[in-house]
Amino acid sequence: ACIQVIKEMFKTPVNSYGFGTDSYVPDAESSMDVTLRGMMVTLSDSDVIGAAGRMAVTSAISPIQHMIDNALSKILKRIRAGIKVDEDTLAWKEIQATPPGGHYLELPHTLKHCREVLRSDITIREPLDTWESEGSKDLIARMKEKYFKTKKTLKTLDISTDLSKEL
Repeated sequence: ACIQVIKEMFKTPVNSYGFGTDSYVPDAESSMDVTLRGMMVTLSDSDVIGAAGRMAVTSAISPIQHMIDNALSKILKRIRAGIKVDEDTLAWKEIQATPPGGHYLELPHTLKHCREVLRSDITIREPLDTWESEGSKDLIARMKEKYFKTKKTLKTLDISTDLSKEL
């Protein structure tokens, strides 16, 4: 309600804390917190959803939680965009025209629209046996692995001596 009032009365963009958790570590509790809070703020039409990676009352930022929140923000943006429902996206003609033994998923129409679906880069996409053979890692373990891999590729920011002294 507050977001709606601010947007309608003051005609200004709204920044709201959609992420952040009371959990002290990235875990199932923090994931549940940020998902529910993020969903509420996103669906309330907030223009900016802040506090990604924020943990507990200390306001410390967890890089692991930040990576999860970043992926979640992409999902929430896609949800907020809605689903287009029309003759083309329903594809009734294509489905009805599919011959016995054929499959509508093989049609050019499906190829045209297949990239429109939401695909998160942090969820498991492999078959169960592949996931098990790779160590049965949960979300937090996969994000830690991704974080340390990414951290190795980071380069030091070169700044001038003058700026360094000023800082």
